[in-house]
Amino acid sequence: MKKSIHLLLLVLLITGCTRNLITGRKQLNLVSESQLQMMAVDQYEQFLSEHKVLNPATNKDAAMVQRVGRQIADAVTQYYTQQGHPEILEGYQWEFSTIESPEANAWAMPGGKVAVYT
Repeated sequence: MKKSIHLLLLVLLITGCTRNLITGRKQLNLVSESQLQMMAVDQYEQFLSEHKVLNPATNKDAAMVQRVGRQIADAVTQYYTQQGHPEILEGYQWEFSTIESPEANAWAMPGGKVAVYT
């Protein structure tokens, strides 16, 4: 019985591994990319509803985050297209938000959801 469980775990680990195109290393994927993106959208929207988000139309810092973020998104898209793997960004809906906060922080979630703190 114990050997069966170990064998099953080994098979799951082997079948769940994919190669990361940027690092070339193998990585374990227990959740599909589309599921990950859906969970990220929910968490991102919840986070934004609980924090003050600056408007890029009226705030120069938020406008800069939008501008630089768009350049990053374009560069990432161009990179994967040149590598012949534009499908990696399938489902991405890039969004860059500036959060009013005294903390120095920034983070990104799957699917292109990014927050930058003031």
